[in-house]
Amino acid sequence: MRATAVFAAAAGIVSTAFAPASSADPTTAAGGSEPPKPVTVSLKNDCEFPVGGKQVIVTDFTTTLPKTATVGEVVDIGPVTVKFVIPEAMVKALRENGTASINGLVYVGLSADDKPTIQATVALSRTPLPDTGDLTIEQPATITANAKAAKAGDTTYSVLPLSTLLTPLNATGEPVTKDMAKVTCEIEDGQDAKLGVVTVVPAGTEAPPGVSRRTTTSSADLSATNQGGKPGTTRKTTPHNGKARSLDDDPCAVIPPEIPPVWAYYKLTGKVRLAKVQGVAEFGPGYINARITGWNDGSGGLCSRLDNLLVWPQAAANFVTYNFLPTGSAITISQDELARGNIIIDDQGNPILHATATTRMTLNLATVNGIVRMVPGPDGKNRPLASGTILNVGPNCQATVTLTLVSEPDKWQSSPQDGGDAGDVDADFTLPEFTGCGVTEDLDPLLTGLLSGPGNHISLHFGSQNFCFDVVDYPGEGPCAADLDHPPVKNNAVAQKQKQQRKAVPGR
Repeated sequence: MRATAVFAAAAGIVSTAFAPASSADPTTAAGGSEPPKPVTVSLKNDCEFPVGGKQVIVTDFTTTLPKTATVGEVVDIGPVTVKFVIPEAMVKALRENGTASINGLVYVGLSADDKPTIQATVALSRTPLPDTGDLTIEQPATITANAKAAKAGDTTYSVLPLSTLLTPLNATGEPVTKDMAKVTCEIEDGQDAKLGVVTVVPAGTEAPPGVSRRTTTSSADLSATNQGGKPGTTRKTTPHNGKARSLDDDPCAVIPPEIPPVWAYYKLTGKVRLAKVQGVAEFGPGYINARITGWNDGSGGLCSRLDNLLVWPQAAANFVTYNFLPTGSAITISQDELARGNIIIDDQGNPILHATATTRMTLNLATVNGIVRMVPGPDGKNRPLASGTILNVGPNCQATVTLTLVSEPDKWQSSPQDGGDAGDVDADFTLPEFTGCGVTEDLDPLLTGLLSGPGNHISLHFGSQNFCFDVVDYPGEGPCAADLDHPPVKNNAVAQKQKQQRKAVPGR
């Protein structure tokens, strides 16, 4: 059986795996309220890589399952650890191709009665290749979707084939190739991928005596050992039960200082529809930088935090006001504060993005009886060109808008595995009064009357998720940024705020 390799543009990464065959009885608790014991499923996966060709990747998937679950409630999968082995032949091929290390993501799924249900993600930071031998990596995974039990009866959970992204890095840490390789493996025939069976009981049914329905989190830390990197390297991570927590929960209010974030960016396009003028302004391409942090709250819940910075070039917007008067403007949408969000698991086990962003809409230029176009300037960046009568709005003509963004399950992928786009997020908003408009005369009342009011709508399209595992500083000033044709000006106010916050938190 073969794996398929797909290439997508961008910076990214990921290493892969699946391992020898064997499975064990998963869920039995010895007695009393003792939690289920961990079980490991080892599988061999057939994969085909751009470098190294066909390879067998061996992976051990270790977790616990509850003995029982209740219809309509989330099945509490225990902490997940993934161990994978990249064989010596592939390590040699990577080295001959100029690769000194790799980094990226590994996705491993579980099915419930053959229906893909749960996704576990391993974030692999920069890992050196060994001089000789296999590269063996073992570390915890984050459960990004944990579904509810659908119906009463026995449900069989099985490990699914591995999906990986792999970016080789040279001795200086630069990508050997600008292409990100997506590889989907297939499990070799004749192996038992069964993890275990969970008995699902109707709501209101008591668990049998001596059986713990809930998987409890051990107080011991999980060790993640990177073999093939620095000898003896061990990462300590507190396990969680996969339940996402809201940012409003007190245990999730403060990020533990020892938890490092992961940087990523999404390319971004969007539309803003203004109700009063029945017009649409199209923005982009731009991007959003995201600082992503996940941690255990100490009681079995998973906290997640996304701190986002919007970087969007100005756009032209042309309307017909009062049904006859052509007007045009150049608009910039920016942030003075980082947008803050998190991932919450909904009742169906879908990851839902919740985010709040305070944005500043600035009118850089306005014209009456004319239009505004964006044209390339001498420096290669787009600039507005207007016809008609130009209003001298000045540099500070703006309105501040707070957006509450909530993704819909069928329009958003928290961690796209196929190299595709993350999805779409929409929000309605009220545009408040404009202030600071006009140099020789007060234009606030005019522009407020033309544009401000309720019933407006913003639609954002997030492109593929691009991780930058080696970035430790503000990504808008570093390498974790989209390669735009016309890069926007950096938002220095947010950059300074981020730097001050890092200095105030030990370990950041």
